[in-house]
Amino acid sequence: MRSSLLAALAAALLPWGSVASSSSSSLSSSATASSGTPCDPHYERRNATTGRCDCREGFSGFGCRMCTASGALDAAASDVCGAAFGPDYSCVTGLRYDAHATLKTYGCSLSSDLQALFPDGAMDVRCDRDAQGVANCTAAVFKAKETVNSVHVIDCNITQCAFASGDADGQCAQIDCKCGPQCSAMTKALVESTLSGKPAKIEVTNATQLAIVIEGSPIPLSATCTASACERTGGGSSSASGSGSSGGGSGGISGLWVAIVACAAVAATLLLCGCACSCCLTASIRRGQKEDVETEILKFTSRSANVLEFRHLSCYADSSGESSTTTAGDEPKRILHKISGSVSRGQVLGLLGPSGSGKTTLLNALAAVENGRSQFAGEILLDGKQLPKEYRRIAAYVQQDDSLYSTLTVRECISYSAQLRLPPTLSDRVKNAMVDRVIAELNLTHVANSRIGSVGGSSGRRGVSGGERRRVSIGMELVTSPQILILDEPTSGLDSSSAHSVVQLVKDLAGHGRIVVLSIHQPSARSFVLLDKIMLLGKGKLLYSGAPAESKSYFQDLGFKCPEVCIGVVFPSER
Repeated sequence: MRSSLLAALAAALLPWGSVASSSSSSLSSSATASSGTPCDPHYERRNATTGRCDCREGFSGFGCRMCTASGALDAAASDVCGAAFGPDYSCVTGLRYDAHATLKTYGCSLSSDLQALFPDGAMDVRCDRDAQGVANCTAAVFKAKETVNSVHVIDCNITQCAFASGDADGQCAQIDCKCGPQCSAMTKALVESTLSGKPAKIEVTNATQLAIVIEGSPIPLSATCTASACERTGGGSSSASGSGSSGGGSGGISGLWVAIVACAAVAATLLLCGCACSCCLTASIRRGQKEDVETEILKFTSRSANVLEFRHLSCYADSSGESSTTTAGDEPKRILHKISGSVSRGQVLGLLGPSGSGKTTLLNALAAVENGRSQFAGEILLDGKQLPKEYRRIAAYVQQDDSLYSTLTVRECISYSAQLRLPPTLSDRVKNAMVDRVIAELNLTHVANSRIGSVGGSSGRRGVSGGERRRVSIGMELVTSPQILILDEPTSGLDSSSAHSVVQLVKDLAGHGRIVVLSIHQPSARSFVLLDKIMLLGKGKLLYSGAPAESKSYFQDLGFKCPEVCIGVVFPSER
């Protein structure tokens, strides 16, 4: 299976049709509204030609709630709000909330991470804040920026967001997001599982970078934003403070202090007891949660596969239509010629041979992957039985070419795979724990938060190395806890040191109770001896099958002298 989960997500999201929405972006607040929908007279006016609500001059954005200065209004932006609401109102820009702020509308361009999914996309957010600083917000992700009839790709409601005066960040109780009706089943499942029913935070950095961070989700909605709103700036805030008069003599004051001290002592005792009980209870809850996570992981990973065996595997290529000289009587081209072999749990089987020898074709057969132009014959057995229906769930295939997004971090890539491929019955805590385990097993902890590609060009931060990138591709498959791992040329394009590290890693993965099959081209001597079994292919035929250490004597017995390059190679059996 391709390691590019984001590419699959992009393919599912990009071909959107026209989706009706309650409001539109930028130039019109309700371009999709019918002529019977009332317009807000402060922000909108009825278009006599279309019958729809258009933004009044000086207003734009989500619901036409953003105040702007343009043309004759440049000298006094407050005139826009003053004309609409009265002289006490003015246009206030910026993402911070002051004491009087009750409404703020954000107009945003999606970050580079999300531009891969929505090229030229936009996100608008509107928050209504009460006197206590608590706001309910709505957010919409649009398919295209600066489009009157823009499509809502995702609509979200964010409730009970606490914005302190003078601050731009908000802690929200819950976010709920929905896709438009044109969403694919996969996209809907992803949005509903990762972007709904969870606490969220609205975070602002560098005054313009806004991100809606959703707990347990690898998908932050991040964008570069501006914000504005008509706010009441006239008048003052009222506050009530009472001051009591003291009375009585010194005896009354002394008695009062005694009572206060006694109450404080009792309160302190209760507080200490409460803290002790709370600590014990918290520790117990954490132990219980950890045990629950371990139990769920154990249930999911309890599947076992001991021996993968294949008998008389042949592959025939369908050559119809390839050549005008092909006739009905021509035999189909045979790519594999009755290949047989086996590999057990804890072992690494290496497929060797020159280009065109059939290594990838054999891997495709073992992974149950067909390209539509080949026919396989023979049988593949798992523990002596025909392959089960869920074979693809326990066998992972890491193909040679990857298409990882350079803007994502290592953790995000593996988390995407977990969210898309693990069953929805698993909790987010379990999925995150499985991601952490894979990152640790692949020795990627030190680069978990590093981006795959370079940031900022030649003068910026470099991305992960080629070997680390290959490990990420492996990790995106390992997160499903497969019992069989199949890899096509995992060392291709790597230097000798990185290539050996990958082979050593694969050896370690097999040692953790997996069956591993890989194709490898020209391994170094030290990588060669790490393989438990090898199969040498040539023109689709099996030339040798057995232990690497026995291959030298096998070919010498057949009369093939070992080349000089092999003279210095010491196999384990020769030590």
